[in-house]
Amino acid sequence: MKPLFIILTAVFLVLLLLALFFLRSEYERRHPKISFYTVRSDRIPESFSGKKIAFLCDLHGRTPGKAAVRMEALLQKSGADIVLIGGDMLTVHRNVPYDDAPLKRLLRVVPDGAKIYFSDGNHETRMQKNPEIYPGWAERYDRTLKEGGALRLKNERMPLEGSGGIYLSAADLPEQTYRTKFRKKALLPGYFTELLGKKPEGFEILLLHSPLYMREVWTYGADLVLSGHFHGGTIRLFGTGVMTPQFQFFNPWCRGFYRDKEKAGIVSGGLGTHSVNIRFNNRPEIVMITLEKDRTKTR
Repeated sequence: MKPLFIILTAVFLVLLLLALFFLRSEYERRHPKISFYTVRSDRIPESFSGKKIAFLCDLHGRTPGKAAVRMEALLQKSGADIVLIGGDMLTVHRNVPYDDAPLKRLLRVVPDGAKIYFSDGNHETRMQKNPEIYPGWAERYDRTLKEGGALRLKNERMPLEGSGGIYLSAADLPEQTYRTKFRKKALLPGYFTELLGKKPEGFEILLLHSPLYMREVWTYGADLVLSGHFHGGTIRLFGTGVMTPQFQFFNPWCRGFYRDKEKAGIVSGGLGTHSVNIRFNNRPEIVMITLEKDRTKTR
């Protein structure tokens, strides 16, 4: 009887741990947070120092329980001067119905006076490239963004109004970069220069959905890169995400703040989930960035 008792006890403990794991995951999915970062650079104009940017991405149209209400309250009270949206705000799959209601709700609670800019993720690109599979989706999505006051950037750059020298860019990645499993697909040399042109003088913020190519963007010249896509790595252990959507395990670019000399990058853990609807040590997040003029340097 003793071996049987040990086996049953082990089974019970495993089931208990799994139950606790999923309960914690559901709690986290329902309790988004705000993560605060400060980016300093001598390229940031004095007139724009202190401005706040809210960065949102990877909503995927999924907000379980009261997550949507909590998320909207956080954004509404954020005090953001600018809202940047980095794509994948709904899920585009054959077996998933079109649902942009959560995105509409978020757009309605953007702080008064804040400018909204939007760039595509791989899900938006998928609906645009496959209208026969997703008939009318791209048009409906365009209307939602316009009605919500969002200006969409696609492989282009523009100066931020009233910034005195800050540029916002958005760059799409080749579809194959999202399909390649277990490894990173190399980009053609000069990819971002070919797409956007020469990097301008001044401070450039570049929206790039996948963080796998952050170093390439830094080499191109962008000062601050904002990404998402990896959902924080789904499960985070020892400060690292366990798995990306492309089955890259313990990839270091899943979530957080990154720096290379004077260049910076922030990867959001995202707001929602899809396919693998689990979060552990990885609450949904709105990223809040304060830009500050670095006055310790002279140019």
